Amino acid sequence: MKIQNKILEYVTEHSLIKKGDRVLLALSGGPDSVCLFHLLRVLQTRLKFSIFTGHFNHGLRPLSENDSVFCRELSAKYRIPFLAGKGSLKPGTTEDTSRKARYDFLRKTADHFSCHSIATGHQLDDQAETILLHLVRGTGLQGLSGIRPCRPVLSGSKINLIRPMLFVSRVEISGFLAENDYRFVSDATNLDPKFQRNKIRLELLPLLAEYNPNIKGTLFRMAEILNADYRHISDQADDFLKSRCLFENVGEGLRPLPKKDKKTGRYRLPLKEFSSLSFSLQREILRQALSSLMATPYRVSYEEVEYLRRFFLSGRSRKIRISNNLQAARSRESLVLSKMSS
Repeated sequence: MKIQNKILEYVTEHSLIKKGDRVLLALSGGPDSVCLFHLLRVLQTRLKFSIFTGHFNHGLRPLSENDSVFCRELSAKYRIPFLAGKGSLKPGTTEDTSRKARYDFLRKTADHFSCHSIATGHQLDDQAETILLHLVRGTGLQGLSGIRPCRPVLSGSKINLIRPMLFVSRVEISGFLAENDYRFVSDATNLDPKFQRNKIRLELLPLLAEYNPNIKGTLFRMAEILNADYRHISDQADDFLKSRCLFENVGEGLRPLPKKDKKTGRYRLPLKEFSSLSFSLQREILRQALSSLMATPYRVSYEEVEYLRRFFLSGRSRKIRISNNLQAARSRESLVLSKMSS
């Protein structure tokens, strides 16, 4: 099956793009995003959606400005609206900090173009690397689910992050680009073993392939299975927060309940009902609440969630600080999660 037909099937199966959608492509200039750029152009006439492109220059490499010029020219060639951004990051900046800066730019760019979704070029190899990276660092069901095909860019946001190429291998992408003589730019840092993801790509995955030549496909199937299980728990947690908890102005785009808490930006969780839930559901409820309060697309740590869960069930009525800007207060009947006043 041709790669464009596989993409169409995957996009349709997961309802990633609908007629009339406005899709922002995160265009780095690398092979993955350039491949997705051309595939989306092919799908555009079939699915009737609009494409926009955004490029974020982290400013960490001497040649990074060339990448921005390449993306601008590629977009202009096909008359696709383009917006570039540049960070002021310093050498030694962590991967998480770089990622946050990039996604902040993409979210604002999506708002600028009134987009429904942000498409990224994550593919099969990225999925395998991500699962192994989570496993090495320590993770749960959500981490072993890997990269999801679709999720909100922020908790409660109407803008989704979509990954139309999750099942496409790096080899297939290289073949598609070569066959059509599509140009792209290369990033030498992808071969630098000082980054843990690169070590997994260059060392661990080849080793695992000796035991299972189809290790990437196996990890992809595992992620699909676990993602379905995680969505079930996630939906239950979401229902609990919307039906049993009071909140107001939490995160971006969340709809407040008819009964609002008097103060903005906080959750009030009923102790009796929360205590009767399974541990896994308790953790997911707290994770979603914290993520909404932080208004961030990044994962809340297990340690933060478990510390809060144990505090909630401890029986002690007091107030604790969770992070730099979040706090929790427990009474006999409820737990209140809120932003700290500045």
